[in-house]
Amino acid sequence: MRLIYVTVSTPFGSGEEFFIPEVKEWMRRGDEVLIVPRSPRGPIVNEDARCLQQASVRRHLWSLGVLACAGGQALRHPVRFLKVLRLLVASRGPKTLLKNFTVLPKGLWLGRLANRWGADHIHAHWATTTATMGMIASEWSGIPWSFTAHSIDIVMANLLGLKTAKATFTRYISEVGRGVAGKRGAQVQPGRAVVIPMGVAVPAECAAVCPDRNPAVAVCPASLLPVKGHEHLLRAMARLKDEGVPCTLRLAGEGSLRGKLERLAEALSLGPTVQFLGQVPHERLLDWYRQGQIDLVVLPSLDLGNHEHEGVPVSLMEAMAYGIPVVSTATGGIPELLDGGAGMMVPPQDPAALAGAIKRLVGDVALREQLGAAGRRRIEEQFSVERTVDALAARIEAATGRVSQPSGPLRVLSVIPAGAVESAMIFAKRQSASLEACGIVVQPFFLAGRPHWFHVLLREWVRLRRAIDAFRPDLVHAHFGGLTGFMCLLAARTPLVVTYGGNDINPYPSPRWLVTWLLSQCTALKADRIICVSEQLNRRLWFGKSRADVIPRGVDTSIFSASPPGEARTRLGWDPAERIVLFNNNEPRIKRLDLAEAAVDVARKACADIRLMVLDGTVPPERMPEVLNASDCLLVTSDSEGSPNIVKEAIACGLPVVSVDVGDVRERLGGIEPSRVVARDPEVIGKALADVLREGRRSNGPERVADISLSSVARRVLSVYEAAARS
Repeated sequence: MRLIYVTVSTPFGSGEEFFIPEVKEWMRRGDEVLIVPRSPRGPIVNEDARCLQQASVRRHLWSLGVLACAGGQALRHPVRFLKVLRLLVASRGPKTLLKNFTVLPKGLWLGRLANRWGADHIHAHWATTTATMGMIASEWSGIPWSFTAHSIDIVMANLLGLKTAKATFTRYISEVGRGVAGKRGAQVQPGRAVVIPMGVAVPAECAAVCPDRNPAVAVCPASLLPVKGHEHLLRAMARLKDEGVPCTLRLAGEGSLRGKLERLAEALSLGPTVQFLGQVPHERLLDWYRQGQIDLVVLPSLDLGNHEHEGVPVSLMEAMAYGIPVVSTATGGIPELLDGGAGMMVPPQDPAALAGAIKRLVGDVALREQLGAAGRRRIEEQFSVERTVDALAARIEAATGRVSQPSGPLRVLSVIPAGAVESAMIFAKRQSASLEACGIVVQPFFLAGRPHWFHVLLREWVRLRRAIDAFRPDLVHAHFGGLTGFMCLLAARTPLVVTYGGNDINPYPSPRWLVTWLLSQCTALKADRIICVSEQLNRRLWFGKSRADVIPRGVDTSIFSASPPGEARTRLGWDPAERIVLFNNNEPRIKRLDLAEAAVDVARKACADIRLMVLDGTVPPERMPEVLNASDCLLVTSDSEGSPNIVKEAIACGLPVVSVDVGDVRERLGGIEPSRVVARDPEVIGKALADVLREGRRSNGPERVADISLSSVARRVLSVYEAAARS
């Protein structure tokens, strides 16, 4: 299924991190998600968001391209444009009308994008102008849509009745929210108004309890805003301090009340008892939970009147998923999360009750363990992201009249420029095998190497035509651009999918490169669907970007996995005392062995016994896992890359990587430690290499390889096949 998510700014900027796990779960299932932020602003603030960058379209609200597209659409379809305008003029009040007209151009632009991308459904988060954008796009494109209403956005009631009538369904994250929506004019009939809470990823293990920590550590992960009730938490901490209860508080959040709260903390003489940490990166907060640094989580939320209150806070869910006990207030949708003993609840605006609950947990380790276990069970049973997306998928599939899996097996002719060499284009062969495991009938067709320009061209083209006539595929997949893709374009009578992998689009020091590049661009103009293995390659396309998906090549985690380095070295007969730096030089013209050797010379000044192990393509594929596990570091200094498979294989084997910023390496190494992405300078590379070698430990890559596994990538490719077949 191909799904468009409309956000306020995610993944560019902060404030919406809570639905990133939802998007990642869609992708893990093999569905295609395109994120379209209404107002992309600021940088990517954490690694969770960075992994979504390649699935996002960054266009500013009133960019020249958006305005030009919207104007052109309005001129071509004036009657349809007037119908959209009629929807917006029903806005309540001039301020709301102005807000909705502000997103009109981008809504028209999104409608055209949704059609060209082949979207099955549009889903907007928030009931305000993002939902307006989704509604306009749906009206323009004819593609069904839905939206998620959270909390304060319901209170704003921006065309809420009209939107709930037009949407195939409205998702509320709490029963309280659905009740408020009904009072604000929303249509809340059964089946069209559904409660599906936000979900969180449940870690494999609970956080370790630290019974001897003194003082105990509490954290409040919330923006410093009135609805969060920080003032009452500070007063509760003052009571605990006066009573001698050993507890410190970390305030993890930023907001308009920071100055006022800091002055209150000073007036209450809280001193080091309370730490104002500002905006804490999401991955760091989860690391605190994972490492058992936090004893309890507190969220003293308020009801500000006029239905301004919490929904079901994801900040509490995340702590509960790690088995950390939580304390909060009986406001908004919080009781739906904590009722039945899943957490402790106290009345809002009651510092004495809040202090009492914290005191009980600080003084009773058994109670902390009991409450933490109950909270984790609640998340597993009702609030896991898998359950959330399953429920959403059922609604969306009912709305679109289709499911994520094809009704029958697709027949795909997979054209691979490999010849008879076993190791050539091995990644394309493995991808074909993984697609067969998804129920696709794949027939490989191996061109005689990457065809030379004339002397085998006619022969290979005739052979390809015969293979197509004999196999009768539903689509043809060319695993390279250049002449391979162009031959498929000329020969195929069925939809064509082309994968661009690197040298077909990237500059390459070869006399034939310009011809390869021109043929690649011509093929992109006519291909039904395009796969680029990195965002960098996607940006180099002149044509077909609206039909392009960024999908890295997958790594076979059943072959590439971590094993003891000492055992691997013994099998290979390598000296256990040497520090082995691995370098892949299978394409010498772009790999820059000279830069690698200079960097290793710099590293040797700080680390002795470094040996640069240069791979030249002669190592059999079945030996590569052993080589990666026996090495100490992988070094990448290439001038250009697409999505280098050896980097992903190193990640899967836990081998640290030091690389220049090339291809999609920066994205792949996000959150992988110890690994470094550095400037293209031998001194800088050498220093980073020495630092990694001195650490002498394997990376955490095997924990983060699931999204680039062959099976995960195969599901995403399958979605592209389905879209191409429909075209």
